Amino acid sequence: MDRQKLICDSCCENNQVLWPRIKAIDIGSIQPPPVVIPEGTIIPIINRYFFIVTVDIDLTNGATIPANLFTDDNDNPLTEFKLFNPNGYVNLYINATMQVGGVYKVTPDSLIINPFNETIFAGTPILIESLGFQQM
Repeated sequence: MDRQKLICDSCCENNQVLWPRIKAIDIGSIQPPPVVIPEGTIIPIINRYFFIVTVDIDLTNGATIPANLFTDDNDNPLTEFKLFNPNGYVNLYINATMQVGGVYKVTPDSLIINPFNETIFAGTPILIESLGFQQM
């Protein structure tokens, strides 16, 4: 754009610059982006299992707590933990504190806690949270 042609010598104070007019367009002429519909929906599935320790558990040599000592969210006794492999994970909470992954293992039959120089005292709640993801 030639700036010299935009300067008004005859009618404007201090030789102001005149800008070209802006042309409005009809918004209907702009096409919206296409709508992407996912092929499937991912649904989380969460199972929680509860156990209140009845006697002190010495973890010096590790411990195995069978699944049949736990109950589900509806207070029903368990025969096994439902695990979601490979599309899921398990969290362990002892006394409402999430435990790091390397100190335990959950199998369908039991919770296995690795050897550790600690004790889980009677009355302590243990919660296992099993999360899985299923495509619908």
